[in-house]
Amino acid sequence: MTGNGTARRYGRCRADLQTAPQRIRFGYTSADGDRTDRYVEPHRLVSIGRRWYLVAYDPGRHDWRSFRLDRMDEPSSTGEPFRPRELPAVDAATYVPSGIEQQTRPHGVIALVEAPEALLRERIGAWADIRAVDEGRCRVTMTADSLEWPAMALGVTGAPFTLESPAAMRDLLTDWSARFGAAAT
Repeated sequence: MTGNGTARRYGRCRADLQTAPQRIRFGYTSADGDRTDRYVEPHRLVSIGRRWYLVAYDPGRHDWRSFRLDRMDEPSSTGEPFRPRELPAVDAATYVPSGIEQQTRPHGVIALVEAPEALLRERIGAWADIRAVDEGRCRVTMTADSLEWPAMALGVTGAPFTLESPAAMRDLLTDWSARFGAAAT
């Protein structure tokens, strides 16, 4: 769980889920920065990768939604009871990834990594598409909502790599290289 704010929101949502079903309200900031006030019927908290999500029915939109906890502001119970609804998926852990996969990710990263496919699959296979070019090199493709995560993933491979795209990631890698280099002296 990242940051005290997310931990506090997690605790608040978890407490609300452990009582009799009650609607909650909170401010929510979408991926594109739009802020809305939400009023929902909470179902479950789900951890996917490094993030927590609240799965809830939104009566104002007449549909199920998943909300990233780090984008929620001050969740609170309204005290209004509701009758739990049937989730349109096998379970909440299945529902959240299906919604995430439908979102577009603004950054596509491609790198040629000097490491065998088996090693890369072991270290970053959950986050990347890995295609062997030859016995000791692979083309790695990742999509993310920020360039920091692909940079970290490439770093944990422990292997040299050549960034093919995007050009914007070169600035990030240059900055990190300078800071990490200074820290090592």
